[in-house]
Amino acid sequence: MAPPKKYLTLEAKQQSIRDKSKRYYERYAITKPKHISFIIVRRHKHEIHRRRAAYYDARHGKKSRRSESHSGARKRSHVKRVGKTNALEIQTISRATVHYPKSTKVKLASPPPPPPPPPADVFPKLSSEAKVLQDDFNYFIGGVSLTGFVKHLLKKYFRSDSKHQGQIAVFVEPLDELYRFQKSYGCIVAQSLRIEGPSARHLALEQEGQLIGRAVEWVEDIWHCAIDGLGNLRLAYNRKLMAWQRRV
Repeated sequence: MAPPKKYLTLEAKQQSIRDKSKRYYERYAITKPKHISFIIVRRHKHEIHRRRAAYYDARHGKKSRRSESHSGARKRSHVKRVGKTNALEIQTISRATVHYPKSTKVKLASPPPPPPPPPADVFPKLSSEAKVLQDDFNYFIGGVSLTGFVKHLLKKYFRSDSKHQGQIAVFVEPLDELYRFQKSYGCIVAQSLRIEGPSARHLALEQEGQLIGRAVEWVEDIWHCAIDGLGNLRLAYNRKLMAWQRRV
């Protein structure tokens, strides 16, 4: 027995063909000219969504899956008629997108700290201390010259009516005091050299203290001669062998 015919009439067969063509166009987004506006609206929504995604990625420094699939290209699409038929096709035009660098925060460098203030000038203080010490020394030698001070000590040692005749203490006690003056002035000169260096002010301060050193040298030389007694000191005095006699 033969199978029944699928289409009873020719018109039914043509209608079936038309229905299949309609489903085919709808399936592949290819429709008649009266449906073009619907395709454009749908593609426009897709473009808005893509632009929003690209703005979000640029704002937050990320890439969405959709932007990665585009491989850094910006695409536009439009509908074009195929030949002289009613069929339409969608063409996509890629346009390179411009990638802007992410904004970076510029860290401003803090201003450098101000330079330390220059150290205070302490030399005037040292000079004042040296001046006070020189005044004390001049008062100690009785306000006379250094030669007059040495002659006064020798007169006290040699005078027969003096209770200090022949006593070496006449030179020992002044010598101890002169040692104290010399040590104090030497500390001032050392501080001046450490702060000033060999400057003109330092050299002037050092030269002003030479009188104290000369007094120590002269009295110390007399004391050495007086150790062996009054006769030895008298002999050295008469022959002008002492240091203060060679300088006068």
